[in-house]
Amino acid sequence: MERQSTETSGPERLAFDSDLFAPSERLTRYREANGQAAEAQEAGPAFTARFLRWRLDRMVLHDRYLNDVTHDRSQARALADGLDHFMAHIVCSGSYEVDGGEGFRLVTPGEVIFVDMTKSMRSRAGAAKLITMSMARHLIEGMGIADDLHCKVIEHQAAALFAEFAATVARRAPELRDDMIGGVTRALVSLLSAAVEPTAAKSEAVELTDVDVARLNRVQRIIEQSLGNPMFGPDMVVVQSGLSRATLYRLFKPRGGLRAYIQRRRLDRVRVALSSNADRRALGAIAGSAGFLSEGHCSRQFLGAFGIRPGEYRAEVADAEISGGCERRLDYWLEELR
Repeated sequence: MERQSTETSGPERLAFDSDLFAPSERLTRYREANGQAAEAQEAGPAFTARFLRWRLDRMVLHDRYLNDVTHDRSQARALADGLDHFMAHIVCSGSYEVDGGEGFRLVTPGEVIFVDMTKSMRSRAGAAKLITMSMARHLIEGMGIADDLHCKVIEHQAAALFAEFAATVARRAPELRDDMIGGVTRALVSLLSAAVEPTAAKSEAVELTDVDVARLNRVQRIIEQSLGNPMFGPDMVVVQSGLSRATLYRLFKPRGGLRAYIQRRRLDRVRVALSSNADRRALGAIAGSAGFLSEGHCSRQFLGAFGIRPGEYRAEVADAEISGGCERRLDYWLEELR
């Protein structure tokens, strides 16, 4: 059964377990819960699917067990849904095979495989325990790694530290406070970047030094702490960080620019509040806490960013909770990764 966490702190959660349904319903229920990114099919007599999903900062963390199941994401589907994020699958145990167009390749336990959602792929799972991260494209581009990562495999020795940390985050996710989520996401991305072997295709335009990463993390913390101030903007970031405008422009260029990043974080704060059944504040109060000058301004920006009005979004979230479904909620999470 799918369930949305109702706690006021920590990341939002979605859960599914096929064993809670009659055998004749399991595949249909799983397809409904798993969204439309790929078509799932039974691949044997013992189809089983379980997952926990956690909504982090421009990232969705999946803890999954899959047996006797295939997933097929056709190029037509990729073009139609417009999803452009990356996925990194860590194989913890079992059998997991992926085909990115050149035939199936077995990904052994301890290895990590990337999937570019703008491209087609197929997968087969047998008693596979997977930790998966769905990551906004700008997080990958910000690493300065090769453009073509689709179906690239990181071998277990290089991936070990990243994989162990990701597994720990998945295990301890319920304990994460709201103010920890951004830092945990950045740590995952940094460890993943370190695991990917350097290539000649690195882009100097987005490659960050260790000093840059430290600066970026510090500025992002400043932004998170200041979002509630409606006067907070790039000028105040310059003052509080002590960094030049040119440095800030370079650091935030892969994220759409500093002003756009601040606005997106404000909208994310509004969406998180609207997603929580425990947060019953009026939209005006939520908008003010995220630094918007008025409810109307917040509504217009929310509609422009997410294609739905805040009130409609809150109503759909409530409907999904009542009906026990999580497909639409997952769709919203993945749309945030664009």
